Amino acid sequence: MAGLRGRGEDLMFRKVVNVIEVLALVAAVFVVVMLLVAEPEHSTAASGGNASAVYNPETGALPAGGAEIYAARCAQCHGSDGGGARGFPDLANADWQWGNEADTVVATIENGRIAAMPPWSDVLGEQGVNEVVGYVQALGHRPADAALAAAGKARYDTVCAACHGADGRGNPLVGAPNLTDDVWLYGGDAASLKETIAHGRNGQMPAWGEKLGPQRVKLLAAYVTKLAQEGSR
Repeated sequence: MAGLRGRGEDLMFRKVVNVIEVLALVAAVFVVVMLLVAEPEHSTAASGGNASAVYNPETGALPAGGAEIYAARCAQCHGSDGGGARGFPDLANADWQWGNEADTVVATIENGRIAAMPPWSDVLGEQGVNEVVGYVQALGHRPADAALAAAGKARYDTVCAACHGADGRGNPLVGAPNLTDDVWLYGGDAASLKETIAHGRNGQMPAWGEKLGPQRVKLLAAYVTKLAQEGSR
């Protein structure tokens, strides 16, 4: 009986060991699967480790990884050199619609932006639109019909100044562009201005925060900040 009991206990011990081994194997497989399916863009290696994501314009130092992220996520709209296109902002200058301060750039990438300018044709009428076009051209130091520009100032003050400012220099807090320089998202010629004022504009940049993760957002922000700094020299 003692021998039978001993063999029984040994068999039970082996069963327990087998169960433990199976559980350990399942746990190992689970860990491997989780590593394989985890979003690689959130990993430390993919995000450049602990590298600082601060661009130093004095030294030109830039954390690695931002250029690759830009090429994969941004270049199709903003261009490989950041020069933009019609309806897609030029990043290679310091005149950014929503501002180019570090925190603002990070917020733009993380949360995206929605820009909207209402159509004014019903309010202004065709003649009023032409007058505002003339005044905006004058603000930007472009050739303009003097009579239209003079008449357009009062209309501008009524319908445009609240967003773009009385001096036309814009307001990054609401994404209202500066009208006094030569940076135009949809074109600064008379025909493009007329289309913009009469029919309005709508633009949207998608939010990348969830897809990229905080560290890669900072790396990307550092890279586009460098584009702006270098393009403004």
